[in-house]
Amino acid sequence: MSRQAIQMVGRRFTRLLVIARAGSDEQCVPTWLCRCDCGTEKVIRGGTLRSGMTKSCGCLKCGHDELRARLMKNRSIDETSGCWNWTGAIHRNGYGKFGRRDGERQRTDGAHRVAWEVLIGPIPDGLHVLHKCDNRSCINPEHLFVGTHQDNVDDMMAKGRHGSDR
Repeated sequence: MSRQAIQMVGRRFTRLLVIARAGSDEQCVPTWLCRCDCGTEKVIRGGTLRSGMTKSCGCLKCGHDELRARLMKNRSIDETSGCWNWTGAIHRNGYGKFGRRDGERQRTDGAHRVAWEVLIGPIPDGLHVLHKCDNRSCINPEHLFVGTHQDNVDDMMAKGRHGSDR
């Protein structure tokens, strides 16, 4: 490993921690694999890190800090179960509703999905955010996991929730 790599790996630049040398981009500029405080990993040019031009994976622009504050404000912690119950709007199916701006338009997402995105990281394409605790209003990231639709069905069957209007 080069001297420059040794000096960059482990360094923090605002919300980004350099974890490895990624190579070079098309202009032969060194790039670095960084982990953002939100959990996202991204390859970034070294010069933009050192100059302070790049401060996060992009989550600062998306308002993750504002979303995190709204999530924390709209929860009630159940000391017995550890669930973080969503105290904002609830959909008739029992899932929390989280309104947010997407560019110029307003959209509503499941509060548990927003909790995953903000507190853990991006939801991989094609996957759902599922509850270990079976509490639809829970937004505790320790109670959430990602899985396919089939994983959700299998979880429901294993826990005996099929045939109920749960």
